[in-house]
This record gives sequence, C-alpha cells and structure tokens, in this order.
Amino acid sequence: MNPQLSDDRKPSRKSGQDHRATARRLRGLRIAATVRIGQNQLGYIVTSQSRRGAAYLVKLDDTPSCTCPDFELRRKRCKHIWAVLFILGLEEPPVDQPTSERKRRRPSPVRDWSDYNNSQSTTRANFATILRALCDTVPQPPQATGRPRLPLGDVVYAVVLKTFVGISCREFMADVANAHDKGHIRRTPSLASTFRYLEDPSLTPILEELVVRSAYPLRSIESKFAIDASGFSSSPKDNWNEHKWGSQSGIGEWLKAHIACGVETRIVTAAFATPGNANDNPFFRPLLEATGRHFSILEVSADKAYLDQENLKAAEDVGAVALIPFKSNTAPVGEGKDRNPEWERSLRYFEENHEDFLERYHNRSQVECVFSMIKSKFGAVLRAKSQSAQLNEVLTKIICHNVCVVAQATRQLRIEADFGPAAADGPQNLLAA
Repeated sequence: MNPQLSDDRKPSRKSGQDHRATARRLRGLRIAATVRIGQNQLGYIVTSQSRRGAAYLVKLDDTPSCTCPDFELRRKRCKHIWAVLFILGLEEPPVDQPTSERKRRRPSPVRDWSDYNNSQSTTRANFATILRALCDTVPQPPQATGRPRLPLGDVVYAVVLKTFVGISCREFMADVANAHDKGHIRRTPSLASTFRYLEDPSLTPILEELVVRSAYPLRSIESKFAIDASGFSSSPKDNWNEHKWGSQSGIGEWLKAHIACGVETRIVTAAFATPGNANDNPFFRPLLEATGRHFSILEVSADKAYLDQENLKAAEDVGAVALIPFKSNTAPVGEGKDRNPEWERSLRYFEENHEDFLERYHNRSQVECVFSMIKSKFGAVLRAKSQSAQLNEVLTKIICHNVCVVAQATRQLRIEADFGPAAADGPQNLLAA
C-alpha cells in the first residue's frame, strides 16, 4: 500500500505547526537563561532537561543541526538550537504579542461531561460483570484423571480481579468470597491455588489471548494503532526512564510490556510481557498480526526502534501505512543498497511529505498515554516475586485497563460488551488445582 496514495489522513494544520514552532522558541529562551551551554571543537553542548546526564551537540553550519530526537524527526530548529542562537545573539528573543494576535491552540473536542461522569462513576461497579463475561470465553482444558480442577475461567477472574483491587492476596480472599456470593465465580480458589496459578508459565498465553479478546467489542471503531513498549519494576525505588537511559543501575528486576493500542479509545489490542532486556523491534509483526485478527488496520505508528525493512513489509502485508520516522543518517531514496520497495516508498513519503507525516505520526503519543493510564491506575511496581508470576501480573494490568475502557465505552459509545464465542480448544498442560 503506497502511503502517498492513502486518502485516510488528516489535513495539515498550519496554525498548529506555527504554534508549536513558537513554543520551541520560548523553551529555547528558557534553556538559554537557565542551562549552562558549553563549546568544543565540534559545536555547542546543551545539557538535556529531561534525561539526566544526557547532552546534545548543536552545530551552526549553513543549516543548523542538533543530535536531539526532536530535530532528527522534524529536521527543523529545535529548542536547543534556539537556545544557542539566543546565547550568541544571532536571534532576538520573541516579543510577546497581544492576546488577540497570538496563535491559538487547536480547539479541544467537545465532550459531554454528564455522560463522561456517569461512565466513570459506574466503571468500578460494571467491572466485575464485564470481567466475568470476558472470562466466560476461557475454555476449560480437558482432564482424564485426578481430582476435579478449578474452573479455569474462575481462576483467571480471581487473578485479574486481585490486580484491579490492588491489595495483598490474603486480604483479597474476602473479595473472592464476595464475588462467589454474587455469582461471578462458581468455585472459590484458595490462597495457595491463586498463588500457584499466577506463577504458572502456561497461564501467560491465556492472558495474552484475553488481551486480544478484551478489545473485540471495539473492532468497528478502531482503525489506527500505535505500538511501543515500557517497563515495570519489582522495586518501588526504580524509575523506568532513568533505568532506560542509563542513569540508574536498577535495584529490582525489570520487565517489559510490548503493546499495540487503538488511538481513538486507547484500547490495547495485543500485548506481550518479556524480561526487561528484550528488544522492541521483533515484536512489531506479532503485535500487528494479533491486532489484525479482529481489526482492520489502516495506519500503525511506532518510533525509530521499530524501523526495519521487515516491519515496513509487515505493515503493507496487512494493508496498513507504517508511520515510522527514519534516522538522520538514512541514505536518500535510490542510494541505499538491498532495500525493499516498501522501504523506498516509506522513505519517499517521509522526505517529500514531512509535515503531513508528522501530523499523522502524532497518533503515536496515544500509546504513551495508555502506559500512563495503566501505571497510574494499577501501579508501575509488581507485587509478584518470581519472574513467571511477574509476567502474568503485567498482563493482568493490561486486561484491567481494557475492561475499564470497555466499561466506559458501553456508556459513552453505546456498544455491547460482546467478546465473541469461546475458543473451541482449551489450553494444555495447565497446573492442576
């Protein structure tokens, strides 16, 4: 699918671009006033304000350049270049304009606050019912011998509900008994059974399938998606950004959640949990394929970590436009060796329609919002101790997020919480209860 021929894109908004350019000048002025800027033989060194211990190199050649991600993506003056220009007196500080002449921000969409408040107020009350409907799609594995096992759907219900409640397992047993009294589970799992199932590695693919299944009700709404990964720690003293950029060695063990999400409702359409040292790039195709089971994919946005010829081909194979920015040292169109047609088409669109690319690529910010929602609601710190239990706990956090999104959509979008038919074949080799 040729990106240049796609009609499904937002028009360029010049006013919004002018406003962002002015905002970068103002941030550059703030940096010039508060940050020490050094100089060496290569150029000017500007300390990063967001990444501890990091700095960017600014060169004032015929075309000023900077090594920061913002300049590599936009290829226009960033706040660091503006800061150097202000320090050297090559640019005058921006003069504040009268309010009537200022560029205004893009108007926010009109929201029905009454409907929003009602949906938020009833999310917790509807969570148990929607989660039960989701767990009804979990098939019971066959059993030939041994004492009867617990219903697998009941165990998954209890494990996910524990993450939603956010208390210790022993305190949570009262919630399990309450769920049994209300008819949400048929048999109450014991404390030992809950721990044993959570630590069982064979539960992981079941939870991954439930993430995909939980997004099913929104299949007619979402067509544009974003892909990214973020970390969860077993220690409350760890910070993912500091660990990621090398300024913190890390106290606890880190795990990663690789997700694809819809940009309209922020529903997670596919997810994988891995150890923290797993690379992001290989998960692009699996996330895309899992999303494509229920959704029609028109666009998929991802950062430079996913820039790969096979990933661009994977997007075109499902009929989608891959919005992945190219690096500053990428060879121009027609000059690279052994590059497939998908790479050349995407690079041509990135170079010749850069402003339009940035406007559409902005959807990638929604995946950052999803991670923020998950961590703020259900915590960025894992309670489980073993790695297999931590992987399962990460997936339960994502399932909790999806159930909340579906609960809100049932009120605001008037959709039904229909998760499709149950799978025909049950998972094998599950731990017997």
